[in-house]
Amino acid sequence: MDVQIEVSPRAAALLRKLKQRHGPLLFHQGGGCCDGSVPLCLMQSEFRIGSRDVLLGYVEDTPFYLGSGQPEQVAQAGLVLDVADGDSDRFSVEASEGVYFVSRTRSGASCRKQEPGPAGI
Repeated sequence: MDVQIEVSPRAAALLRKLKQRHGPLLFHQGGGCCDGSVPLCLMQSEFRIGSRDVLLGYVEDTPFYLGSGQPEQVAQAGLVLDVADGDSDRFSVEASEGVYFVSRTRSGASCRKQEPGPAGI
């Protein structure tokens, strides 16, 4: 799957800085309850891609993987990668910078799976 991933100038600059410091990196955005619109940025040597993870595309020559269940909706809408200020409370390499990567579809919605409301509404 080769989806165009847009990247904000701030996210691109941060990624270049992190690659100089840590070496080859990758992004992984899972589909669990604690992630979805906050992808992890990890050293390639410290993360094993799962058999159900899907390579969505590349950001600044850095692979971006999605967990199962998300690729179809993201492929249709496209993805935007940006940076937000604050503590993401995650193990992502940018955590020491006081910022975290965030993603959204080009339509502006979060990539997080939407859970049904009360009574499935």
